[in-house]
Amino acid sequence: MVFFSNSNITPFEEYVKRRAELERYCDFLGVEWVEDEYDHDTWRREVACGMEDEPERGPRCLKCFRFRLERAARYAVSNGFAVLTTTLAASRWKSLEQVDEAGMEACAGVEGVEWWAK
Repeated sequence: MVFFSNSNITPFEEYVKRRAELERYCDFLGVEWVEDEYDHDTWRREVACGMEDEPERGPRCLKCFRFRLERAARYAVSNGFAVLTTTLAASRWKSLEQVDEAGMEACAGVEGVEWWAK
């Protein structure tokens, strides 16, 4: 199951393009996927921390990862999944350490799901 949670993506048209590509790819592979609610306003409030101009891999990224992975963890538990992982770490633009930290924190805050980053 793929959980698409990307309230950070703007403009909305870009979000729609990425969602369409995910749908195409999952359909090709025969993998189920589900879309999280697109809630850019809540995402902005959660990551507003005076670090809006920080570069990629800056401390704001950790907040963004945590926001999205907590939503994934809650979805996982409520739908019978015991393990969570992410493709965020596959990007050369992301910090593997930040992604791993956010995933561990997200799963620690939601009982019933374990973080898997192997």
